[in-house]
Amino acid sequence: MSFKEHYFLQEAFANGSQQYNTVISRVLGTETVPEPNGVYTVGRDFTITDKKDLEIFKKLFPITPPKKKESAENYTAGTKGSGNGEIALYWLFSKTADVIDTRSSDQPDLSIISAPGSPNNPIGVEIKSYSPGNTFISLGRFESQKENISLLSIIFGISVLLGGPGSLKRPPSITTFNQEDVVSAFKIIKSVIENKQLQSLSSQFSPIQSIYNQIKMVTDALNINPAKFTAEDGAAAMLKRFLETKLATKPGFGGYVVNITPNGQANFYHITRERLNELSTDEVLQSVQAKSASLSINVKVLVPR
Repeated sequence: MSFKEHYFLQEAFANGSQQYNTVISRVLGTETVPEPNGVYTVGRDFTITDKKDLEIFKKLFPITPPKKKESAENYTAGTKGSGNGEIALYWLFSKTADVIDTRSSDQPDLSIISAPGSPNNPIGVEIKSYSPGNTFISLGRFESQKENISLLSIIFGISVLLGGPGSLKRPPSITTFNQEDVVSAFKIIKSVIENKQLQSLSSQFSPIQSIYNQIKMVTDALNINPAKFTAEDGAAAMLKRFLETKLATKPGFGGYVVNITPNGQANFYHITRERLNELSTDEVLQSVQAKSASLSINVKVLVPR
């Protein structure tokens, strides 16, 4: 861990804990933060059965955190950018570990330090609150993925330029797309690669050469063989790249996405690079989509086989 990361976690722990503890005390009307009776471990599914713990949990569940630099002393309402359950889970986990508020667009909601007082191996936890049957969840916005957006712009741009009328059901968007949009675009990319007549003109016309140069940039970046890939393979590689970039920081590989219900049922999904690398083309295509620059995934696909 770099000095900068170490300093950030130390500062976040000091400020985040104080802020969260103040909010909890105000909500519960206590001078100090009570300790849960049960033991709740990150990474282990649980349902709160202790009556006192569940009573406090239900009071804390709808309370969303103050903004980062907002004083907690007079805080009465949550922020729209934060979901339910964050403060409640902070309270449950803090009995046995140091818990840090690290929420931001490219950081997990909470970071858990397994060895209290020593921020060497923080575990990221991204918190969601969906109904138990809903496993398609949002991982957050992806505007910061400049390189991936640039690649997708090339893919969609070439598909519109060379696909012809009716080649795509609707104009593609780099902020809202699904597997069908990306597959359709890659079908056009593949047809351009296989068009020997067009390729023969590239040495004579620089605009055509530019198109092939851009296609090579895409296939190189996605590590796909231009002579062998299918449109589905190309689309899956692009979606997977978006997914990998997001998961690398939110919650971070080795971390967890947890879905917590108002009744105190928590289900954890372990995020590992190994499982991500195992995903088949079909699994990626059926499990990743984007809407309004926010990336969504069916988290069940990340459960190890």
